[in-house]
Amino acid sequence: MSGFDLRPKAETEATLPDGRRRANWGDWQSVTAPQGYVINKDKINVSAIVERGSENTYEKVFEDWVEIIPGTGIELPRTFKVRAFARSSRGHSAGGGASEYSFTGDFVKIQ
Repeated sequence: MSGFDLRPKAETEATLPDGRRRANWGDWQSVTAPQGYVINKDKINVSAIVERGSENTYEKVFEDWVEIIPGTGIELPRTFKVRAFARSSRGHSAGGGASEYSFTGDFVKIQ
């Protein structure tokens, strides 16, 4: 079973002449494991591709939890969602902000 590679992005326009910075959350991206599989949330690799501006980050959410070994209470998610955030540069009429990340991981077969 192959894995996934999500690439959330966010961009802003340049900081305003009076110094007010602009901020933006990008769209959510998501992946859901095929039936009979889950996502190993502890083995997701994150790489920054672009980080420009005064603030760059991301938000991640795990959903659709499944008990991976019946009767143990140990659960892993089937769905992973992520989005990026960017804030423009500090200073009057400074540049815009941009964030892009790569989230890679594998699907794990459940018993």
